[in-house]
Amino acid sequence: MKRLVAVSIALLFLGGTATAEYKAGLEYLKKGQTQKALAEFQADVEIYGSYWYYPAYMSAVCYMKMKDNSSAMQMLREAESATEKSRTKVLDIAKIKTLEAQILVNERKYNEAISLADKYIPQSPSDLQGSLLYIKGFAENKIGQSSKAVNDLLQSVALDPKSAKTYYELGYAYVKNNNLDGAIGALEKSLKLDPRNKIGLNLLTDVCLNRARTMPGDRKDSMYQKAADWSQTGLKHFSSDRGLMLNLGNAYLGLRQYVAAISIFEKMAGRYRNDKYVMFGLASSYVGNKDFEKALPILRQLKSKMPNEAVIYTYTATAQLALANQENTLTSKLTQAETAMDTLRSGRSKFPSNSGIRSKINEASTFIATLRKNIDIEKKNKDTDQANKRNMKTRILKLQERIRKAEELKRKQGLYPANYDRDKKDLADVTAQYKKLYGPLNF
Repeated sequence: MKRLVAVSIALLFLGGTATAEYKAGLEYLKKGQTQKALAEFQADVEIYGSYWYYPAYMSAVCYMKMKDNSSAMQMLREAESATEKSRTKVLDIAKIKTLEAQILVNERKYNEAISLADKYIPQSPSDLQGSLLYIKGFAENKIGQSSKAVNDLLQSVALDPKSAKTYYELGYAYVKNNNLDGAIGALEKSLKLDPRNKIGLNLLTDVCLNRARTMPGDRKDSMYQKAADWSQTGLKHFSSDRGLMLNLGNAYLGLRQYVAAISIFEKMAGRYRNDKYVMFGLASSYVGNKDFEKALPILRQLKSKMPNEAVIYTYTATAQLALANQENTLTSKLTQAETAMDTLRSGRSKFPSNSGIRSKINEASTFIATLRKNIDIEKKNKDTDQANKRNMKTRILKLQERIRKAEELKRKQGLYPANYDRDKKDLADVTAQYKKLYGPLNF
């Protein structure tokens, strides 16, 4: 008798007011209290589940949030059974199948989710069509069908242009489809709808940096600036996010704002001491700012941390050549330049076709050849100078000897030889020139 009464009451609720338990369940769900919400919905399932599909459907929602997909599917089967008695059968089935498709995605049954979505998209109302198209696009992204995902997600955002998650998934599909401009546009729309999507912020700034590297001139700078702007926007919400900080530093590098880049990477280096990407960013910033002494020890560490990056060899040699040029002598310059060449040869053995290394080898070869030529010239000049010094010394000694003999002759005969005055003048001139060139006489 009690069961018949309960059923009668349930039939009244189908066309009007929801039960107190159902309302309480919705409130708990809004507050994130899923367990309490489930208990309220399950209470209604016990009484009304066979005639009213909502309690079982909402129980499935709770189970899905709790990652109990098996129980969620069981509740959906009960909800589906109840729809047979529903006056809004098409709507009820569409909602149930949309949730089922989402659960299939959660279970990584992507092909099953796609098939289910394909079956129910034509018979669903527009809002649920948008949801099913999103689920289908998400699943297609997961199985590598990015072109199909783009098509389905474009249809989804046309039906629901305020869905941040759909724009994000569309941006991701564009990335997989190598359409970076499309990805940037979709991700920006997603973030304008949901500014706190940390994954979206990281993906967008990554894509902006990659796109900037392929652009010419002013467009390149504009895209680097976009990466910097979005990174800064994200850091307002996630001040310590590694990815956003790293991308901001790399954007500054692209803009050649080396001091700003150094500030970012030095701050990160204190927190991520052994992070190779942070170390590389810092070293690159130092190279750009011509702080080669600071860059070189970091680059040496990076050889083992990033063995497959040819640019490490190029940057290391760049620093070594710059420091070589600061040496005081040609010989020390040559020694340092040859060290740079050894670095480049090591890099060429690992990356024989790398154009950056080949170009830097040509630069180093020219520098070394010039140094060797100048060393030869310096040696010849030094030999010439030493010969001149010896000749001047010999000349001075001969003049001193002639003057001594002339003065001895004067004492004996009372007269100087005819060349005495000229010899004295020559001695004074040669002595003055010697002192000017070589310092005091020490012989």
